[in-house]
Amino acid sequence: MKRTCAALFAFVFFTLAAIPSQAMICGRHMVKVGDFKFEVVEWCGEPVFAEVTGYGDCRHGKGGLKVEQLVYGPLHGKYYVLTIVGGKLKKIEIRLKR
Repeated sequence: MKRTCAALFAFVFFTLAAIPSQAMICGRHMVKVGDFKFEVVEWCGEPVFAEVTGYGDCRHGKGGLKVEQLVYGPLHGKYYVLTIVGGKLKKIEIRLKR
């Protein structure tokens, strides 16, 4: 019995450790920071809400990078708020559905 519990604990630990802290599962794909916006939309579909929140600082050249928020969910009782800067995923926030 002890051996079964230890094996189960190890399986759960390594399964959870394999998923990055800022990641989201869409079907067969894992969306993570650094992915391009077109990949996110291709893998997850259109978001339930999307908004351009501003333009960030661009240190190399003129003009700023577009900052967008995409909201997906509810998935398993959670909303995922994805921040896209310059066409690349920069942050994934999780909000519990109320």
